[in-house]
Amino acid sequence: MSNMKSIAEVSDTGATHNVDAKAMARGVPEAEPEEVCEYVTSTCGSVTVVVRKPTEEEVQEGIRESARVMRAFFAQIGRVGVTLPYGEDVPIWVADPEDPTRVVRYYRDQSERGYFLGEAFVLEEVPA
Repeated sequence: MSNMKSIAEVSDTGATHNVDAKAMARGVPEAEPEEVCEYVTSTCGSVTVVVRKPTEEEVQEGIRESARVMRAFFAQIGRVGVTLPYGEDVPIWVADPEDPTRVVRYYRDQSERGYFLGEAFVLEEVPA
């Protein structure tokens, strides 16, 4: 039960850090003995996590690192459009912009409107 008391002591905001070796082995934040620390507690279901509140410097470093990762991500994925390499014997299906219940099939330089009946594509009759 001494571990539970120690964990309760660290979960208070501004409490003195007083955690034994078993509690530290379970992942309770490490600090110098008698160091005054501020903690944040988060509970989800039956799991409670107690962590040392980050300093303002650590928060700013995290923000800078997140911005760097986001810039790198958008540099790679931020290009407009998608290029799909396919042969001329592969039909391309897109939603009909005039009728969302229909599809347009682009195949061998032709476009045809129709719909799917089961797994079969049924061409729409176009009046002459």
